[in-house]
Amino acid sequence: WGLPVLPDDKPKWFDRMFLDDWITLPQGVEKRFADFKYDRIFKSFNELAKYSQMNQFSSLKYEIERIRLADEIKGYVITEFTDINWECNGLLDMWRNPKIFHDELSMIQNPDIIIPFVEKYNYWNTEAIDIQIYFSHYGYKTLSDLKLEWFVDGEKNGEHRVSRSIKHNLELVHSLKLESPKVNSPKKIRIRFKLIGMNNDSIAENYIEVFVYPQIVNKKPDIHITNSLDEFSINKLNEGGNVICFIDSASVVPNDFPFNITSRNEDWYDGNWATNLNWVADTKPFKEMGLNKIINFEIDKVIPNYIITDIPNENFDDVLSGMFVAWLYLNSGYIVQMSAGDGKLLLVTFDMYKNYDSDPFAATLLNKLSDYINSDLCKPKSQWKL
Repeated sequence: WGLPVLPDDKPKWFDRMFLDDWITLPQGVEKRFADFKYDRIFKSFNELAKYSQMNQFSSLKYEIERIRLADEIKGYVITEFTDINWECNGLLDMWRNPKIFHDELSMIQNPDIIIPFVEKYNYWNTEAIDIQIYFSHYGYKTLSDLKLEWFVDGEKNGEHRVSRSIKHNLELVHSLKLESPKVNSPKKIRIRFKLIGMNNDSIAENYIEVFVYPQIVNKKPDIHITNSLDEFSINKLNEGGNVICFIDSASVVPNDFPFNITSRNEDWYDGNWATNLNWVADTKPFKEMGLNKIINFEIDKVIPNYIITDIPNENFDDVLSGMFVAWLYLNSGYIVQMSAGDGKLLLVTFDMYKNYDSDPFAATLLNKLSDYINSDLCKPKSQWKL
């Protein structure tokens, strides 16, 4: 879904549900935007809607590229051309206005497209970025003597001659090992590819985005890291210690804990049909992670299987990262801060407990969260009275 930019005068269907499904009711979305403190991240609901449309395109691009990589599949249909009332999966909104990704659609909606493929999206700046560049060719002409060029953040980085003829099929045109930029802070880089014909005409172009992270210094922070709020963790908090608790399938949370832990397999939380949007607060520690309000394939290896639910809207200042579904329903937390006893607690549902040794995003985020909870910037309003 990519939510529409709303006019001042709301359409007549705004107060209607589809098949009595409450999650399809748009009415009240601007109040929910304010109640759940999204105005601390987005300037307005309409700005949030544009980020939602960016997320829609990212999903659509991924789906089409994966379909085109399956050479046995010879066609597909996008549902739908325009939004229909409450259902926001159109290429245009219901007033036939272009969505924010309109100008980029031709990259992936064409008989001939380039498909850059990577096995992962996060790299240390000492790693090579392995990219397989495929060409899905359903145009009428047999192509030959092509040139592939690639650009990193707008600067040309290299080229490769494709001398063989390409008829109607899927072909691997180049395997690229790209040296990672030597960054000093986490950075998303865009690698754009352009396939050029013998007459210097553009045949196809496309891009892929990956994150590059500087090596981090292993610290021994004065915090307790666990995956259970057991007696030992509670004693640490009572003594004024700081605790980071990863929520996973083995987590233990006391019965009197003020919030609930919910599986993403529950109805609607799985993002099936009425999809979800994943967001981060526009502050530290995420500013230092190179993130821009919404999160995407950089969390590929640590996608949360659980969420923190039943958080009162007045406590949402303490939700540092979270999600909502459809028209800003089921507002939930991925990372929540709170005071507990004389200490501070960070609950983290990213699947990092077993992955932070192997994934640069997980390792860097744990490093930043450790710095954050020990700093004066971490000032939770939510309290858990032990």
